[in-house]
Amino acid sequence: MATLRSVNLKLNRADEILNALRDEIDAFLVATVHEVTVKTKMGVAGSQLIDSEPLYEVDSPDPPARWSVLIGDIASNLRCSLDHLACQLAVMNNRTPGRETAFPIFEDEAKYRSSGTQMIRLLSLGHQAIMDEFQPYPGNPNQAANHPLLVLKELRNLDTHREVHSLVLSINIPQQPLHSARHVRDGLWEFSLAGHRGKKSRIRLGNGDSLILTGRIQGGFPTQVVFGQDDLDDLTPQLLKGKDVLEQLRAIQARIKDIITRFSPYFP
Repeated sequence: MATLRSVNLKLNRADEILNALRDEIDAFLVATVHEVTVKTKMGVAGSQLIDSEPLYEVDSPDPPARWSVLIGDIASNLRCSLDHLACQLAVMNNRTPGRETAFPIFEDEAKYRSSGTQMIRLLSLGHQAIMDEFQPYPGNPNQAANHPLLVLKELRNLDTHREVHSLVLSINIPQQPLHSARHVRDGLWEFSLAGHRGKKSRIRLGNGDSLILTGRIQGGFPTQVVFGQDDLDDLTPQLLKGKDVLEQLRAIQARIKDIITRFSPYFP
């Protein structure tokens, strides 16, 4: 008899690991203090001081490698829950699932029609039609809502066949002036740390002269854990680069629960 038992076991296991990952990330970010070096180039144009866009250098710990393994485990369990669903739908149709029976995820409609439909050929025509609705290829009415399935596909494929996922911290540094400056007289400029009443430094600058001011700030700035976004990172798919890890996993989780809910009425 067809049942959702195996499907739910896999989904529940993914939930457990995701909750553990969320707790570890929250604790890590609360305890992490970032040290930021800010470099600003300033140049003199007449009696005006013109500053360039600040350059930020951040000294922060790397995310624990363990998280990459947990993400792979989550993706695997979520993907398995969908494949187990496809197999149970075949059983419901009085067919024995084959090695090719699985939940198709195709971003190309032609490939889905030629290959994806073979993965669900043992399902009833009605259930095949529902599977078709979930495909994230362009032109499908539900394509945008199904986008998390493409993310799941990329997550699972990279972790299974190539390497664990690269993670980095994305830090939101307050965009505020680190130094204040005022023109005293005859090319003499006075600099001080913005917002602080401390020692002031004076330096004489002529028209066309420039200098680089360096300062350091520390704090627990708003931070996200994101998938590798370095341009040199060739393994992380563009679909994932710079995306918040927890947000992506929650979106996949929610979408799969929607899919299972859609099929649930067909099970006893």
